[in-house]
Amino acid sequence: MSNKRRKEMFKESKSVKQRYATRKLKVGMVSLLMGFTFIFASAPAAKVIGIPMTVSAEEVDLSSAKEAAKQSIEDALNKKNKAIDDGDASKTAKEAAKKAAGEIAEAEKTKVDKAETAELAKTAGELGVTKVGEVEVPTALSEAQTAAEAAINTAAEKKIDEIKGVQGASEEDITAAEEKVKAAQSTAIEAIKKAENPQGVTEAQTAGEEAINKVANPQTALEKAQTEAEAAINAAAE
Repeated sequence: MSNKRRKEMFKESKSVKQRYATRKLKVGMVSLLMGFTFIFASAPAAKVIGIPMTVSAEEVDLSSAKEAAKQSIEDALNKKNKAIDDGDASKTAKEAAKKAAGEIAEAEKTKVDKAETAELAKTAGELGVTKVGEVEVPTALSEAQTAAEAAINTAAEKKIDEIKGVQGASEEDITAAEEKVKAAQSTAIEAIKKAENPQGVTEAQTAGEEAINKVANPQTALEKAQTEAEAAINAAAE
């Protein structure tokens, strides 16, 4: 092969390499530009690699509003828990009340997080504070009242089951007896609610249970016939 031909082949090879390198450079630049486009379209991704992003005033206001709202709920919860701890209820009653307050607080914070505007976040926070504040602080009196009411309800249910179990009694007599039990139950619960101390609650509960148990069971068909016959005999004797 002549020297002239070798030089021509070398020039052709060099030209091909230059065209290939130029093409790779163009492709690389396009990929790089696409990558930056994706990054700047995604704020979280930009933060990961340390690229500063501009945050709108609305986003700052919403974030601040959410933090303030959740903090107000947390403050209300702390206040409520202190009131519960300072009360004279039992440890069990206190723990139950604090658990209820905590669950409400968490649920309300979740609502704050879902707010789409600063105003909605503020409103959600205010509602959360109100709901936490509505949790009842247990006391020895309220605890005694709750237990007494449960006892009265149990006594009434037991008596009504007993009444319904009377064989041969008429529906009319059964219903009448049940109404007497319910009246005694209602009177007892009202007295328990009006009690001013645990001792008063106990007294109201005892009186209520006695009144419920004193309600007479309806007569069986035979007993009723006997009673009516005795009444007729007595009337005739007079």
